[in-house]
Amino acid sequence: MNDQTFHYFPKLPAEIRITIWKLCLPNRVVEYDGPWFLHDGFRARQMCYSKSTIDRHCRIPTLASVNYEARQVTLRCGQLLQRPPKSAWLDSTWIQPRHDVLHLNWVRCCWAALFTADHHFSAGIIGPFIAKASSLRMQKVSVTAHAITPFRLDTLVDGYDSSGINEGTFGELATHPEDFYDFGDAAFNNDLPKELYVAMAAVSLHVREDAACKSGLFGLLGDEPVQMVDANNIVRLGKFEEFFHRHTTGESKEPKVWTLFELFKTSKFQDAVRNWKKLADRLLLEDFWYWAQYCELISDDELDESHPFMHEARNITLRTRPQVMIRYCTNQCYMKESQERPGPSF
Repeated sequence: MNDQTFHYFPKLPAEIRITIWKLCLPNRVVEYDGPWFLHDGFRARQMCYSKSTIDRHCRIPTLASVNYEARQVTLRCGQLLQRPPKSAWLDSTWIQPRHDVLHLNWVRCCWAALFTADHHFSAGIIGPFIAKASSLRMQKVSVTAHAITPFRLDTLVDGYDSSGINEGTFGELATHPEDFYDFGDAAFNNDLPKELYVAMAAVSLHVREDAACKSGLFGLLGDEPVQMVDANNIVRLGKFEEFFHRHTTGESKEPKVWTLFELFKTSKFQDAVRNWKKLADRLLLEDFWYWAQYCELISDDELDESHPFMHEARNITLRTRPQVMIRYCTNQCYMKESQERPGPSF
């Protein structure tokens, strides 16, 4: 008898079997657009652009191939997210509104810098993104920090004074009025969660697929290649750091990854994240005020802290939850296939 086989599973009540199948579904970070501008600061780029990692989000979960019952559970819990043909975004992807995080990589400052002459590209996509998340009734929604206000991770990496971390080169473009109204509209939308996941930094780990699967850090079958980790969860971040040391080529291969993991543990980074969150939550509250003003729900021109609307706004406005995005790539992007070698001991 195979110890890994539970022969009495088919005899369990259907309700229990279905619950087990649902628990086996992956909890993925589904990207609304490609991670073309997702990097650790404007100067300290580390992220890769692995198409193989992105494609993993497009597949229907492996659970659908187990048997008829598992496939029915999978189909009921998800749907195909259609995208316009030949669009600038990704191919159509499978999404599970109650399990997955719908993430927007788009950053206005970078997008506008490339497409200033094209209104279609320079216009914001936060509005369409929020509308799509609302129509899907997503339980979790995520954006990059720069979509709200700049977070200059590069100043932390380079050891500069972080007191002005929110005053970046593109700061004036990161707080566009159109984005304010879109975030304000999201706060008033009852079909969206009030907690907004925010990617403060992103790290790519170039590892072999079997190592990622065995680690358990990327889902039961390694089918959750993108992970969101609370920025203040030092213990969980430490598990990814240990995985990095054990299954990559070490400091000489990707020193920026080494530096980032060391940075995440410092009070300098944690303080900068807390300061950013305080500012971002305040900006989102102001967004809600200006959105209400735009919709003629209030007549006051200047933001009034004592206004009755502000009391209600504090209860229903969006609140940020800072995250570190960690992606694993199987060396199918810009790096050559490499043999796994042990990392440094510590």
